[in-house]
Amino acid sequence: ILSDFDHIAWEDRDVRIVFDSDVMTKHQVRQALDRLTRHLQNKKAHVREVYLPNDPKREKIGVDDFLAAGHTADDLEALIETPRPILKAAQPIIELLDEPPELMRRPLSLIKGRAYCATWLYVKVTVTETENAKGEIVRHNPPIQRKEQRLFILQEDGMIFGDGGDAPFNELSFDTELSEIPLQHQLLSSKGVKRYKNGYRPNPVDVFRRIVHMIDHFVDFDRSLADQDTMCEMVACYVMATYFSDAFNVIGFLWANGQRGSGKTQLLLTVAVIGYLGMVILSGSSYATLRDMANYGACLAFDEAENLSDPKRTDPDKRALLLAGNRKGSSTVSLKEPIGSRQWRTRHIDGFGPKLFSAIRLPDPTL
Repeated sequence: ILSDFDHIAWEDRDVRIVFDSDVMTKHQVRQALDRLTRHLQNKKAHVREVYLPNDPKREKIGVDDFLAAGHTADDLEALIETPRPILKAAQPIIELLDEPPELMRRPLSLIKGRAYCATWLYVKVTVTETENAKGEIVRHNPPIQRKEQRLFILQEDGMIFGDGGDAPFNELSFDTELSEIPLQHQLLSSKGVKRYKNGYRPNPVDVFRRIVHMIDHFVDFDRSLADQDTMCEMVACYVMATYFSDAFNVIGFLWANGQRGSGKTQLLLTVAVIGYLGMVILSGSSYATLRDMANYGACLAFDEAENLSDPKRTDPDKRALLLAGNRKGSSTVSLKEPIGSRQWRTRHIDGFGPKLFSAIRLPDPTL
């Protein structure tokens, strides 16, 4: 288009350029205005840019809309003296919601009757073009490559949400609040996600039998409540239930008691390895770690639980969280967290989730 102007004598000619009112909010339109201005100035024209006022009732207005609204050519000429507006982002649109939005706070969640699983997978990002500070496209040859870990949400039907998945996050019917990344061996793998997406579904009976076999291999239930097979099957049921706590309103706990050397810790370690986000809590474990994992609904195994009976020997915050209860909605622990150097915020931790304990005696009245 600019080449069509070359036959016009622009030198010393007064030129007024009037774009639509969205010229300062749309990057490409603003670039077109700047290019046209520079081109005419190079032809030695006297160029002035005219900026139409915004109409709050309309997305944009053009010069025809401005004149049709009753303005005159003199009003348009008066706008020449108006300084170039400062680029500002559009004000956000605020709407009241009838209900709080659905929020995924745990990596395994049941939302509106559908199951979702969050996992963090490693991806390779290849960048062929970027935009510099001037808004210009910069091509990279060879491309820039980097590897990073990113969040993906797997829906029960195999659909994957996230960058590089089947759909972006904004197509989910809920928001996510998942700040902590569990240990790598506790996450779904890329191979597992791809297999599930392609239609693979494990046989629950086969999974149950394999869990029973693993427990039978590592734990000896001699002198226990029942025979070896029964105890292995009971613990296997508990292990599988740790992955479905979001579907329960009440969840029980295991209490292994016996003298030192009887294998209580071995049972906790075995369940923690195969339970959902399993974690063995020792007396020296930090409360912050325990808090974050409990909020994710992790299977927490507390060794030497007799220390819970003595508040002097147990961190009170840790004690409150571990004994928060086993009923959904009644196991919230409130705490204060520092923000910066002088501010604090209140945070509510959901302590509902599978727990198991080991001790040299039976549970105390607290449990």
